[in-house]
Amino acid sequence: MWNRIVALACCALASLASAQAGWNFQALGSFGGNASWATAVNNAGEVVGWAGVRKGEFTDMDPEFHAFVLFGATMRDLGPAGSNSAARAISDNGEIAGTGANGVVTWHRGAMTTLPFKGTPNRINRMSAVVGTHDSAAGDFRGFVHRNGVMTELGTLGGSWSTAVSINDRGVIVGTSVNAAGAVRGFVLQDARMREIGTFGGPVSQAHDVNERGVVVGSAGNASGGVEAFIDDGVMRPLFPAASPYDVGEAFAINARGQVVGILNDAGFLWDGGKLTMLRELLTAEQRAQWGVLTPAGINDRGWIVGVASTEGVNGVPGGYRRGFVLKPPAEMNGDGVPRQTR
Repeated sequence: MWNRIVALACCALASLASAQAGWNFQALGSFGGNASWATAVNNAGEVVGWAGVRKGEFTDMDPEFHAFVLFGATMRDLGPAGSNSAARAISDNGEIAGTGANGVVTWHRGAMTTLPFKGTPNRINRMSAVVGTHDSAAGDFRGFVHRNGVMTELGTLGGSWSTAVSINDRGVIVGTSVNAAGAVRGFVLQDARMREIGTFGGPVSQAHDVNERGVVVGSAGNASGGVEAFIDDGVMRPLFPAASPYDVGEAFAINARGQVVGILNDAGFLWDGGKLTMLRELLTAEQRAQWGVLTPAGINDRGWIVGVASTEGVNGVPGGYRRGFVLKPPAEMNGDGVPRQTR
């Protein structure tokens, strides 16, 4: 339900171009609450997430929040009025998957449809296939794929649970499960075969995303107790060399160009062409003084990065408030600093 339109003209919080390399940072608003979260962006530049409708006791969360889709300077409230909702994924067709009061929902051209089961969706592809996690009849949780009106529960690696995190347009699904030995491992499900992803000597691996070329990214433990971001294009390896074996790195998303975003020791990063850049380095000094932590959630094929910006740690103050953000590379900006649009 497209029941509210919020014009973000000027976006006073942050539509300044970055002095470092021409990057443009935009902090998103809310619908009257304290917080907002950006969860995904498609190749048309449509951003989805959720935003507070009513302020509560805490500055980093709200008691009432609604799903939104942002395109250009217009942030639309997807509703519905009187209940909470959250948009978690958007396809290149503009179809959105998320959660509503009664479980998993989709939005298409403004119309909301509630699917006949409860769960948490994580991704939707161009063929309207939705993947996520739901509570199974056995009392555990299982990954699922919903397509052509049918929800299919995914299997496991031999253990009791699984979760599906991403699906590409070819139908390749990645996620995490428990194997027969009780170890937590990432997996790739393709052609009805679930392949286990190993580790770097540690106890756990997790697969977070797969691009259209079938390249998988995620995180895996090492023998020293650290966690390393990995890439798997048929051969699993660290995404970049660890500065310390005790670092904690996770790769959250990869686009068709092979650009990867994730976190390293709780700070957001971009991996592009063999170069590691911390996201805060792409902000102006003024923006860095306001935003202490940038946590990316997704990246599209144009290099747009979305996620959550937090004031935590700024001027030594813990906690703080959170806002969704969009970070656009210089190639996506016109000469006057206005983002190019494709739709």
